[in-house]
Amino acid sequence: MTATQGRTGRRIALAAAVIGALLVAASLLASTWSELAGEPVPQWWSGATLYLTTDRTPQRCTVSPDRGPERVIAVPGRPTRGIKVIGTRLVAWFEGGAEFTCTGDVEATSGPMLLLYPLGERDPWIVISGAALLSVGWVYSRPRRSRRRVR
Repeated sequence: MTATQGRTGRRIALAAAVIGALLVAASLLASTWSELAGEPVPQWWSGATLYLTTDRTPQRCTVSPDRGPERVIAVPGRPTRGIKVIGTRLVAWFEGGAEFTCTGDVEATSGPMLLLYPLGERDPWIVISGAALLSVGWVYSRPRRSRRRVR
């Protein structure tokens, strides 16, 4: 193996380690975001995509739009163990705004964080594969020490 091949292999391994670290970090961030930074469900919803979560007890929310049919949305409770995100992605089926009422405490997240929720929903597998990439990439990105034979 030439020195160039060795450096290229180490760069690929380092890239795998970085991707693995990003997967683990994004998954953990998505898993804790709704608990730490979710906001109470708005009483008036503009129709922007929301991700709804609640604590341990499942809840029901009623969405009554100005124009369009009313819907009851089920929001599953968070599991007692683990870090997996369980919630409901809500996309508007109407134009304009809607009144929003829930039976209990429901948290809503919107905006760029919604991109990370699929990683949190598939948690342990994302975390496990990310940790594996991180570990293997880290081991193989380290420079090798050449051993000299002592005669």
